[in-house]
Amino acid sequence: MKDWNKLYKERGVIQSDVVPLVKKAAGIFKEKNFSKILDLGCGTGRHIVFLAAEGFDVYGVDISESGLEITKKRLEELGKEPKLKVNDMASLDFEDNFFDAIISIYVINHAKIEKFRKIISEVKRILKKGGLFVFIVLSDKDGWFGKGEEIEKNTFLPTMFPDEADVSHHYFSEKELRNELKDFKILEFKHDTGWSKRRKINIASFEVICRK
Repeated sequence: MKDWNKLYKERGVIQSDVVPLVKKAAGIFKEKNFSKILDLGCGTGRHIVFLAAEGFDVYGVDISESGLEITKKRLEELGKEPKLKVNDMASLDFEDNFFDAIISIYVINHAKIEKFRKIISEVKRILKKGGLFVFIVLSDKDGWFGKGEEIEKNTFLPTMFPDEADVSHHYFSEKELRNELKDFKILEFKHDTGWSKRRKINIASFEVICRK
């Protein structure tokens, strides 16, 4: 994955299944009359397209232009206006208090811890008061934890898996993650496990809903 643009051009829509947490979050957003939603690291659009179809005013950022091109086409096919940006997650190009909610699924755990903290700070900045941050990150119970090249504490390059050998993976303990979210009110905090067909390992993650 040295070149995300090349990856998306070669493979197109890589993931299409909407994770249950996002479906659950959509229901919560409707109950709260939330409208403006950001998908942080939207890739080829599996969640932003779902949320757009559910009637939300959706925005998306990603580092891959080709991924956003695919997402743009998918949104246009739904008759929705694409509101997409190539943007670094640690320096988001949005005004303060702009979004009702932000989702990020298996994305922000690819940052080293200092960048992760900048991302969390940006999320807090652009969320409205009472807004929700819904995300999934890797757990230190994941099958890849401790494998590959360790580049800082609890952060590894999975050199045993060529497709992601240059992509950093930070694995959180519950204590660490809760501490990093100290400026938010944690509403739901779930440890989830399963099996990855693609990676052929047991996977583990934290699913979190928190409020500014």
